[in-house]
Amino acid sequence: MTDVRTAVRALGERGVEFLRYDGFEQDELGITGGQGPEIAWFADPAGTVLSVLSRR
Repeated sequence: MTDVRTAVRALGERGVEFLRYDGFEQDELGITGGQGPEIAWFADPAGTVLSVLSRR
């Protein structure tokens, strides 16, 4: 997948919950991308924070 929105939706359908951070404007899917690449964060079961990140 090359589209962040498609990847985030697919992960969301599988129960992945995306994190929200103060200071970042995030859309309804939890994606931010104001001044840089689109990115959305989530944590694995061990608490490690991972991201879905676009290439620009």
